[in-house]
Amino acid sequence: FPSHDTRRGSTKYERQYGDHKAYDLHAETHCILKAQNLLGDLNGMDLYVIRYLKTGEVRCAKPCAYCVKAIKAAKLRRVYYTDDEGQWHYFTVSKLKKNQ
Repeated sequence: FPSHDTRRGSTKYERQYGDHKAYDLHAETHCILKAQNLLGDLNGMDLYVIRYLKTGEVRCAKPCAYCVKAIKAAKLRRVYYTDDEGQWHYFTVSKLKKNQ
């Protein structure tokens, strides 16, 4: 499933490749899809997300709202991510509010 709203023209992530369209996935959603294909059930597993710039600097990698939906659907336990200072933070998926 896509990590972003894929209605035509609704996202800057839509790309045209020849006669077909493709949608970019954020790292979190891409990782979940790949891991599900390899491992099946991801229930109770943790996800680590780090964002590097081309310069090697670490930046904020907190998952967006669409990625959080994919994380909840995969029933992950915790998500660890970096902030702009390179520090690690995490949230426990089961403690997120239903509308998050």
